[in-house]
Amino acid sequence: MTFPPDEPLMNRGIAVERLLYVLDGQVLLHATSPDGRETAYNLCRRGDIIGLTCLASSNVAHCDVTTITSCEALMVERMLFHRLVFENAAATQEAYDRVVEMVWHATSLAEGLASQSLKARLARWILARLEDGGVAPEPGAVLPIDANQRLIAAFAGVSRETVNRQLKTWAEDGIVSVSGRTLRVLRPEQLRIAAQYVKDVHRI
Repeated sequence: MTFPPDEPLMNRGIAVERLLYVLDGQVLLHATSPDGRETAYNLCRRGDIIGLTCLASSNVAHCDVTTITSCEALMVERMLFHRLVFENAAATQEAYDRVVEMVWHATSLAEGLASQSLKARLARWILARLEDGGVAPEPGAVLPIDANQRLIAAFAGVSRETVNRQLKTWAEDGIVSVSGRTLRVLRPEQLRIAAQYVKDVHRI
């Protein structure tokens, strides 16, 4: 199936009837607090499976799922997927590994939100996105995704206005440039300093 941008695919707390195997595009896993602040858990791309919580007896989505770009995905009925996974030891192991990876992502995100400044979280997010896209963090590097401020704010756990202020400060200092919905890195060494960057920076 194909989906347009900003299309809700799953809702937190609602039973998962079908899994999605992403073939193309980007899908955001996120949640919204009572005060309207959005927090993102992960950005799924080609090859990612969404809806693995359907393997649990409770069978509810642990977060909201919304497309960021136009997407194409293979839809698999829950009962068929459930049977295929538990009848095949290798499939069971892969599903288990992917669930553990989801927990690791969520734990890393919670740790970052609790212990790092906004500047560090934003710098880590930019560097991690470059790494995910196979782009060297060199002067002039451009993020391989549509880096709009709503998405950055969701991963940083702050408001878009706060992100805008920090990006504006970095732009004035010549660290990044922002044009429309494109972010270009001008001084990556300054982002590394802000992020206290290490090789295994978590991919929020």
